[in-house]
Amino acid sequence: MKNFLEIILKQPKLIISINILLCLFFGFLTTLNLKINTSTDSLIKENLDFKKNQKKLKQTFKILNNNILIRIKAKDQDDLSAFGQSIISKLEANNAVSFVYSPNFDEVFKKNFFLFSNDLEKIEIVEKLYEYQPFLSQINNHKNKLEGFNNLLELSIKKNSKEDLKNFSNIFLNFSDSLKKKETLDWKKLLSNQSNDFFILFGIKENYLKANDFTNFYNFLNSLRLKTSPEIQIDFTGGLIIDYEEISSVASGAILSGILSFILVGFILWLAFRNFFLIFSILITIASGLIITLGLTTIFIGSLNLISVAFAVLFIGLSVDYGIQVCSRILERVDNFKEGITPHILSVSKTLLLASIPSIIGFLSFVPTNYVGLSELGIISAIGLVVGFLLNIILLPSILNVNSKIKKSKFICLESYNFLNFIFKNQNMVIVFFFLILSFTLLNFNKINFDFDALNLKDQNLQSVKLAKEIIEKNPTSDYIVSIIFNKNEAENFNKSHPIFKDENIKDYFSFQKVLSDYENDELDYLKFLLSPNLLKKDQSQVNEIENFKLFLQEFVNKDLGDVSIHAKKLLKEISILEDNNFTSDNITDLMFNGFQDLIKFIKNLGVMPIGFQN
Repeated sequence: MKNFLEIILKQPKLIISINILLCLFFGFLTTLNLKINTSTDSLIKENLDFKKNQKKLKQTFKILNNNILIRIKAKDQDDLSAFGQSIISKLEANNAVSFVYSPNFDEVFKKNFFLFSNDLEKIEIVEKLYEYQPFLSQINNHKNKLEGFNNLLELSIKKNSKEDLKNFSNIFLNFSDSLKKKETLDWKKLLSNQSNDFFILFGIKENYLKANDFTNFYNFLNSLRLKTSPEIQIDFTGGLIIDYEEISSVASGAILSGILSFILVGFILWLAFRNFFLIFSILITIASGLIITLGLTTIFIGSLNLISVAFAVLFIGLSVDYGIQVCSRILERVDNFKEGITPHILSVSKTLLLASIPSIIGFLSFVPTNYVGLSELGIISAIGLVVGFLLNIILLPSILNVNSKIKKSKFICLESYNFLNFIFKNQNMVIVFFFLILSFTLLNFNKINFDFDALNLKDQNLQSVKLAKEIIEKNPTSDYIVSIIFNKNEAENFNKSHPIFKDENIKDYFSFQKVLSDYENDELDYLKFLLSPNLLKKDQSQVNEIENFKLFLQEFVNKDLGDVSIHAKKLLKEISILEDNNFTSDNITDLMFNGFQDLIKFIKNLGVMPIGFQN
């Protein structure tokens, strides 16, 4: 190595020229061939058992692969449905899309959603219906449904509880909208408490992803968002979207952090050396090392992943250490850069090589891991260390040798003597201090938690991540569910007594077998009994219930209860308009309550598999 460096350092201009050519070559190679792997799924090796099973599952159920979910929100349900249908049409016309599905337009799903819910969700639905039961029973026990509703209004007004009175706000609003449109009120929608959300699920063809960059399709999705009106909000999420946005976020963050690192390193070098040419030489060496390392990465690996894309900052920190040690050694021993540089480079190179070997071994120890992201980072970092070491003992001295007029600059003097003297004089106290730190660490080691949720590693400000976490909190997706494929005999014997349920982390299970069977639950049966009409109840058929209804509404208006009073006033106005247009009391009542019996029928059919549904 000594003879090699002695020969090389005698030709500084040749070294600089070769470096320029290498940077141009590797820069051009990187620009054309280096790819960014956006797939989080590819960060783990495919030879693991769970990865093999996951692959089989996706091959068996292709609908689980390469899916994207669109959520559309709007205040007006009609606008929402029309816009949702237009999005579906555009997706169906796109040749990259394999399928399009929306539960909002699926009548079978809407009628039988209870069967597709898991046990916990079914219990929540039943509990919610129990809250509405007294309200529903009161209306259901009257032939004239408005009479039962008026009784509820009368009781609430007598009780004079603002909280109870305000509960009628949404009902009054829906009544007035129904009368304004002259359409029968959908009571199932009124009591669902669901927001005006429209969901569209679609898949991307595997062949399309292999042949095309996802950027074009991502821009297509963004164009759908840009064409919306201010009243409509459209968001999308899914593995492909999250990975694509994440790599864009990481790449832009890596560029920004790289630039900031260069600036901060330059500032620290200025404090240390106060010599522009010296600082420029170190920074040029770092930049050259980055380009060459990227070029070698392109040759040996071919791509950067979500982890390895951030190696640039790591390289800058490691390479500048080499540069500082080389320059400080030269400044300590040489009066002029032109005189006697080589012997000191030879001396410091041995130290740097010895220090580099453990670091290179440390990075290469990542290679055998099953986590491809970390493994590739280890390879790139090891390559970077070798490149950084060679450039700092060859290129950096060559650049410094070119300018023989640069005089020795004063290197910053760090007064460490007093600190070291204090350490030596108080060895026992230092040992006790570090023993206390070690004891504290060991005692609190069990408080360290490992975050298994890969979604928490993502940029939490990304729209796709926010939507994914919002949806997962309501209903876990396939990434948060263990999927098991049974044969027919195994499926028939699988129930709550299975050993898997001994694990406290297993909450519940869902299977297609449960969908194709009736849901047995005593609380649901009792709820259905409570909602059976009381045939002994006599209706006061001679009373004009619309007039009573208007009087109760006026009391709500007079009480000045905020939104509920505003909606009551609006409802009174709609009733008056219909009456002016010769609508009878029965006509108005029918618009508000003809759909009520559909709600009761819907509840009574909960958990019952429709005839012929199994086939």
